[in-house]
Amino acid sequence: MANQFLIKETMDAMRNLSATEIDGLKGNNPIYAGVKLLGYYEKGDTPSPIIYYLAPTTPDPGIDDGGSVIVTTVGSKLVHHFDIVFPEYFGAKGDGLTDDSTAIIKANRYAVKSKSTVFEFLPKTYSIGKFSTPNNILFVMISNLTVNGNGAILKLQDHVLDTAAANVKFIYAEGPINNFKVFNLTLDFNGLNNFVQGVKMNFCIAIGCFFNSDGIIISGNTILNNPARQSLLFGDGVQGKFANNILITDNVFKNFGNAISGNNSQDDHSVIYLCGENPIVTNNSFINERDFIAERLMPLSTAVELHSSASVVTGNIIKNFKQAFVIAAMNENQKSSIYANNVCNTIGRLAEVWSRNNSVLDDILIADNIVSQSYYLPLIDAYTNTFTPVGKIVIENNIVENTRERSTSLSNPSFYFKNVKNVIIRNNQLKKIPGGLGLFNGSSEIDITVDVSNNSFTDCGNTDHTAAYMSHRGFLFNLGKYKEVRFNGNSFYKTEINKSYIDYMFQSDSAVDVLHVKENMSLNTNDIQIHSTAEYSEIVIKHAGSLDPRTIHLRASFGSSITDISSNVKWEKIGGSQSWNGWRKITYASNEPANGSYVAGDLVYNNSVTAVNPELGWICITSGIPGVWRAI
Repeated sequence: MANQFLIKETMDAMRNLSATEIDGLKGNNPIYAGVKLLGYYEKGDTPSPIIYYLAPTTPDPGIDDGGSVIVTTVGSKLVHHFDIVFPEYFGAKGDGLTDDSTAIIKANRYAVKSKSTVFEFLPKTYSIGKFSTPNNILFVMISNLTVNGNGAILKLQDHVLDTAAANVKFIYAEGPINNFKVFNLTLDFNGLNNFVQGVKMNFCIAIGCFFNSDGIIISGNTILNNPARQSLLFGDGVQGKFANNILITDNVFKNFGNAISGNNSQDDHSVIYLCGENPIVTNNSFINERDFIAERLMPLSTAVELHSSASVVTGNIIKNFKQAFVIAAMNENQKSSIYANNVCNTIGRLAEVWSRNNSVLDDILIADNIVSQSYYLPLIDAYTNTFTPVGKIVIENNIVENTRERSTSLSNPSFYFKNVKNVIIRNNQLKKIPGGLGLFNGSSEIDITVDVSNNSFTDCGNTDHTAAYMSHRGFLFNLGKYKEVRFNGNSFYKTEINKSYIDYMFQSDSAVDVLHVKENMSLNTNDIQIHSTAEYSEIVIKHAGSLDPRTIHLRASFGSSITDISSNVKWEKIGGSQSWNGWRKITYASNEPANGSYVAGDLVYNNSVTAVNPELGWICITSGIPGVWRAI
């Protein structure tokens, strides 16, 4: 009867159609409308039955691809067009043992050729052995395609990456690619059985596009056990290879670089490496499971490295990484980016800042992150790799605690800056941070403004006060010149009296045009040092404690002046062989001083000039208590 289907249970059975069965598919009034295939290797092992039709001799539908075009043993060709592509239609088993790489490659090639819009996996484990394709790509990314993983796992077999040059790109394209999406898929590099002992391995990319990608969504996926370099790579740090509008959300990333036990030579891995504009990296988990502290090692990988303007990095959990973020402008600019509301546990750095090749890095916000720091590195390092000037960096409302036992040696400062024009550090809470808190280098080439305000520092400094090395500064402004430094409203607390040590909460060894140090609190910590070979044009101090620079080690060069805005007292540096000597105190009163300690040169201006009391003021001519005075 015409239009009934010829039923076959397996692909082998369909390939072996008899000449009579083929004849039944031919003609204007065929016996069979087509062949209904019930499975690939056995009945029911494909997502659904497939209807194949006899292809005309012209045009030729192409070579046998194992799924959409099938050549029978008598030479006829059967064809099917897949609206939704599954690798099972091309022979994948998904049993976790059979090498499914060939079937996945064939299914992907069909999707590329037919410009498919949906590719799906079943919730199985697909084993991936060694394969040979251009650029070692298993699955070629194409525009307007959605890949639904449905909980599937693609796992490399052992020893696929058996040389330093070996690499695998699970899902990748050279570009350009637009509107590609991948959901709910696990990509496992099987790193414990796939690293090369003693060498630094090449790229192994889970998902990426080399240049000109736009509108990519990577959501709900799991990337595991990559012993080599970048896992998600978009752009390549070379000018013009943009990746725009990339959304990376709700993914899980586990075990990268030297987090693979024994993979100790791998010192370069950024889980996400992205160059472009408008990336969003949100609500992901980045977890390295190796116990580095127990092995006396340090994690050497970075969770997120962005070379992208308008970056938004929020709501992520990052655990056991050398640094949570690399914030970079090397060949592309990075402006107006936000790194906020992330939880970072057992890390070395919160952020490392890179600026090179005169690329613009500006308007960076690092805020509201909760950090447990377990390695002795700068919390924010904008010093080591800031080779060209950086614009504005704001660091605010972060909560940080170092969880490691502190040694007796000096450690790195938490805030480490040079070549940054405008630094704002405010409303942060730091606890048990070893070493100093801030080291800033000035510059005669650019104007630098620093504002450190309303931060609290509890039990910071890693040296026992009885140890040999005890010289710690809270914040040290070192070398060069600053346009303006404000150090206001900061609190230093010490509850571990014999375990944490900072000898001065603030020290300036630099030329500063305008310096304001006001309303800071330093219980159990000495006060302030200001010392420079250049003059200050203005120093304003409002501080809880004595303001006499001769007794609190407030240091400044000849010609400097200090004004206490709360008590109407001004100091002028008029000489003295030592930097803390030669200060003249200027105050206001209605009469010559009758008590208090004064030195020769101190001035008291008369604020009640009358006919009876006409003196302009009085000058101390002999030091003493209250000293000898002469009317002026």
